Amino acid sequence: MMETEITNNHLKEVIKDITEFLEKEEEPPFEILYKLICELKVSNLLLPAFEDGDTLNYQSIEMEETEDTFLPLFTDIEEFNKHDIADGYHPMPLDFEDYVEMVLEDDDCDGIFINPEGNFLPLERDFLTDLDFDENAPEEAEEPYTAEELKEIFDSVSNESLVEFIRSDSNTDFEKLFVELSDSTLINPLIYDTSLDDKTEDGIINIGDGEGFGICAVEDPNGISLVTIFTDINAMNDMDLNEDVTYCGQITVLSAMFDYVLKNDMDGVIINQNTDDYIIPRDALLQQAGGVELIADESKFINAVDYAFLM
Repeated sequence: MMETEITNNHLKEVIKDITEFLEKEEEPPFEILYKLICELKVSNLLLPAFEDGDTLNYQSIEMEETEDTFLPLFTDIEEFNKHDIADGYHPMPLDFEDYVEMVLEDDDCDGIFINPEGNFLPLERDFLTDLDFDENAPEEAEEPYTAEELKEIFDSVSNESLVEFIRSDSNTDFEKLFVELSDSTLINPLIYDTSLDDKTEDGIINIGDGEGFGICAVEDPNGISLVTIFTDINAMNDMDLNEDVTYCGQITVLSAMFDYVLKNDMDGVIINQNTDDYIIPRDALLQQAGGVELIADESKFINAVDYAFLM
């Protein structure tokens, strides 16, 4: 039995909800259909395929009644292993957008069929054609902050207005929250398992390709996984530290962090773990996948992902 780390638990839940409506011959509510589209846009699904040089060979399925041909995709290896996979085909993970492109470029393919042996969901060509994957156009970049300027910002951020908001009675108003986040500069811990000898100067770490560094996350006993971000150094120092892990810090590019949470099937973000424990749930972040600009990142932080700082 083959293994992969791909999961799409949130997508599977939405498919299950939609299936229940369809089985009762009822139209799923708009809110569920919108959530489906958003989850699809951040999904990474498995295709039975193999590469032969520059050619991607993949398995397809044909509907007996209509003779329509579909691309079979799977949310995880468990669903993949339920299907009758031809010899030589392996689970290949690709973004959903890549699969849509494959279907639309193949006149003989009529759509996508997700989890054909489980809670299945067929998506026909017309539906895929109407999906919009265009991201919001980035604002014209200003001169980006230097590494030294980023370190100075990292050491001094306080975000007093944001802290006041997340401690207020109105802190469940996510529209107001995202306005606050747009005016804030947050920081996040990174864990690393690589030598910093040739990467560090004056407390500044040049991450390069990011190899050896990972986003810090927490998971509660119920399996809820959250990325940790903080309003200031003191709050970050109050987090639960694992003595077996080495940490450094980084300025958070929120749009990239939200994308990371969504595309890695996580449940949200937690601000100031161990003090405020303020959670932004996945459903609030999911609007970003639907094309809503939740926060406006300052373009001068475009290089922030390339640097970290000793703690």
